[in-house]
Amino acid sequence: MGQVSVLTQHNDNARTGQNLNETILDTANVNQNSFGKLFWRTVDGFIYTQPLYVPGLTIQGAIHNVVFVATEHNSVYAFDADNPNEPAPLWQVNLGTPVPMQDICIITNDTNPADCPYYDISPEIGITSTPAIDPVAGIIYVVTRTKNTNNGTYHDYIHALDLTTGTEELGGPVEIVGQVNGTGTANQGGVVTFDPTYHHQRPSLLLDNGVLYLAFGSVGDIGVWHGWVMSYNATTLQQEAIFNVTPNGDDGGIWSCGQGLVADAAGNVYTMTGNGDFTANVAGGIDYGDAFVKFSGPSLAVSDYFTPSNQATLNADNTDLGAGGPMLMPGTSLLVGIGKDAILRVVNSADMGHFNASVDNDVQEFTATTGPFFSSPIYWDSPNNGPVIYIWGPNDFLKAYQFTGSLFNTTPISESTIQNSAGFSNAAALSLSANQSQTGSGIVWSTASLLGRATGVPVPGVLRAFDATNLATELWDSTQNATRDNVGSYAKFNPPTIANGKVYVASFSGQLQVYGLNPPVPQGIQFVQVASATPQSTTESVPVAYTSAQTADDLNVVIVGWNDTVAAVQSVTDSAGNTYALASGPVTGIGLSQSIYYAKNIVGSSSNAVTVTFNEAATKPDVRILEYSGVSTSNPLDVSAGASGNSNIADSGLVATNAANELILGADTVSSNTTIMAGAPFTIRTITSPDSDLAADRLVNVPGSYHSWAPLNASGNWVMQTVTFRAAAASNVPFLSGITPSTGPSAGGTAVTITGLDFAVGATVTFGGSAATNVVVVNSTTITATTPAGSAGTATVTVANSGGQSGSLPAAFTYVGQPTVSSVSPNSGSNSGGTAVTITGTNFATGAAVKFGTAAATNVVVVNSTTITATTPAGSAGA
Repeated sequence: MGQVSVLTQHNDNARTGQNLNETILDTANVNQNSFGKLFWRTVDGFIYTQPLYVPGLTIQGAIHNVVFVATEHNSVYAFDADNPNEPAPLWQVNLGTPVPMQDICIITNDTNPADCPYYDISPEIGITSTPAIDPVAGIIYVVTRTKNTNNGTYHDYIHALDLTTGTEELGGPVEIVGQVNGTGTANQGGVVTFDPTYHHQRPSLLLDNGVLYLAFGSVGDIGVWHGWVMSYNATTLQQEAIFNVTPNGDDGGIWSCGQGLVADAAGNVYTMTGNGDFTANVAGGIDYGDAFVKFSGPSLAVSDYFTPSNQATLNADNTDLGAGGPMLMPGTSLLVGIGKDAILRVVNSADMGHFNASVDNDVQEFTATTGPFFSSPIYWDSPNNGPVIYIWGPNDFLKAYQFTGSLFNTTPISESTIQNSAGFSNAAALSLSANQSQTGSGIVWSTASLLGRATGVPVPGVLRAFDATNLATELWDSTQNATRDNVGSYAKFNPPTIANGKVYVASFSGQLQVYGLNPPVPQGIQFVQVASATPQSTTESVPVAYTSAQTADDLNVVIVGWNDTVAAVQSVTDSAGNTYALASGPVTGIGLSQSIYYAKNIVGSSSNAVTVTFNEAATKPDVRILEYSGVSTSNPLDVSAGASGNSNIADSGLVATNAANELILGADTVSSNTTIMAGAPFTIRTITSPDSDLAADRLVNVPGSYHSWAPLNASGNWVMQTVTFRAAAASNVPFLSGITPSTGPSAGGTAVTITGLDFAVGATVTFGGSAATNVVVVNSTTITATTPAGSAGTATVTVANSGGQSGSLPAAFTYVGQPTVSSVSPNSGSNSGGTAVTITGTNFATGAAVKFGTAAATNVVVVNSTTITATTPAGSAGA
């Protein structure tokens, strides 16, 4: 048992897209007031890969929950998944020169405007498929596409990287090569050779039972290509088998909108292929265009298939069956998949149906959404409707289809009132989070383009959250507070990753976005008022009055900008007699200067006017005055930074704060350009007119590195400063953001780490009212403890400081009762092992291990709290 890991695309090898161990986020707290973007991580390229997550890794001597991302620039990053003040990667590696997108048309000499310029993946092609992680071996497997700049050749490599350092392991990298016998396109003497020039490793990696599976399609249908599947020993990185979809024909690429191949408990592997020749229905035919294909594990021998009766039409019309990816329905032998034609096809993996020109021999098929469809369903065993799948096509509504045990109801059991934008490549990418099947816990998360078409150029994205039991209820979306929660450019086909109370969203903006429950706003610091004066001539003195009465003990801040570097501020005074000190500056740029002053512990006054005096006439001075309450009256100023430049973004540079609760104030002075807004997550207090100079702020409650920034309407000269002020001393209430691990036995004794804010020495911890033991307050954001005994089910975790303040995280920890086994089916098998079994019982938890005697089973999948599938180990004859 333990906290959830996300080790592969869409969470598991069935590609269900569900995290059933989410105890922090639920339908009650995911809303505009409580949930939003917490921070982001900067990377060096577009992110086509789904973020992966591993808790509790020890890196550089410290324990971290880690999120892994890979970019088209061929870089892999490991970031701390929780701490907003650790922006630097824990490790980063670059794995070679990516392929520039313009090469695709150059190497094929393709001048067809339908193909070129090539934009499907831009501006470079490096790592596109989501990696796979082996947590036991401590390896993350990655496939790169590279260009040798010395000779202009192209290569694909498998890399096996150490999870904690990023160093190459297992003798990697290994170049991907191979060939099969065949008379198809590009064969030489009856041999078809894999050519990385024309092939793209698009589907996510599959790691199953010690074997790594890769699949390939075309690069935008340019040049000559086939579909390929390859299997590699995950320990030696030696190729075990290779399969060509159309060895005696052409095409048949496997791309599946990035969805990985599927594996069942018996080790069979499944994929859906794209347009291509199909001859498998005739004697000696071995071409499988537009097919569901079943392989017998690492040998890649085809053991079954299904192809629609209209395959010829699908092929002729470029309506790939394999535009989407397959999903295996938990607890069944049924595969579901949707092609570009938006038809949901249900295929029995035990008897797939082959090809029949008159009637399709799949279990069921019906039009489930709108096309062209480029995505895959996700699954949940919901508390109100039982097993359902979720689908969201372009220009359509999010829909849930109920599974009756053998078929789907063809009328949605639930659908959203929000319509997805129409456009090519804009079927929404979906994920689901829930606490098993508990009411109120299920959330469907989606990412999509706001503008529709998602191919060609980056477009704005949107993240949405829906109540999974009633899709008409949108809980939250990133446009509700766009300044704070902006997704950036949409990463097409890329589902969000949900783990430990956070949502990780890839983007084409060079950022990984991280969302979660908003920490409490520091108590005490409050913005009170602002005023400004902007004389449009040279002057030696600028008066500006506060518009309301001022309160004793507050803080006054005066920002002074002017359009020259000759004049200097001589004094800042006010009519109330407060004393002003320089907080930062002057910072000078090209023809610009700016300084920030402050007066602490001000006197109360019914009216007050500030006067800024220069040593000589200053050009177009701009004076902004602000008042704040709740700031330290004795020693408010902490740190400051300032910078100048010529660009379309003004940025002060980082400052490292020294106190938990602080006011971060940002201000710029610009020349001919204008400030559009404050950079997220700052709040605009004023943008002056006509000068367009900014004053903005944010409140933070953890020490860390912060900066002020602002987008400008055009490149031009600017000066930007950041000044931070400490809050008045206060009794702070603890805030809990997560607990690792989040499940444990009801007997207690689980060692946990609690993260949050404002933990004080001497704090106590309770689980459902029972006191934890071995409580250690590591620092103000981390506590370690040991769980007490508890009843099976969820427990609220509470941290209480010695001053009496306390904070809680409801249902943060799940106690699991003693598991019981009621049946194993089948209940006999070969003593050499390898029998796929279904175990039923109670209290099965994610991460559970299964043993037969003393030997560990493999391929263990906890379907839910009452069902486990697994593969038997070798054993002696007998019971």
